[in-house]
Amino acid sequence: MLRILFVFVIAMSAMPFAFSESQSFVQLSNSEISLPESSVGTVPLTISGIVDGYDRGKYIHLELSGPNDYSEKFTTFGSEKGEIFTIIEFDRTYEPGKYEITVTYRGDSLTASFNLV
Repeated sequence: MLRILFVFVIAMSAMPFAFSESQSFVQLSNSEISLPESSVGTVPLTISGIVDGYDRGKYIHLELSGPNDYSEKFTTFGSEKGEIFTIIEFDRTYEPGKYEITVTYRGDSLTASFNLV
């Protein structure tokens, strides 16, 4: 079961990368995540980016897909400028393998992938 640690919209100017105001993108904090050794531990993954043409207060849809047809959907919001910043956590109940995060808004989708090892 996917646990959302928290959804938090921030001013992305504090992030160590620059955004283009005319182009949507999504990025992940890591391309490979090691599952925790402890049965009660979790590891975070940060999803950030920008969604062009975002209308403040509207849902941005996210889908996590992975091994054995695993799929889970959730939503987040963007800032006034369409910036997104969401942290999710993984525990040992997740199967190792390749996962994808798809961010969808108004029918346009952006995808980023990572490996869970």
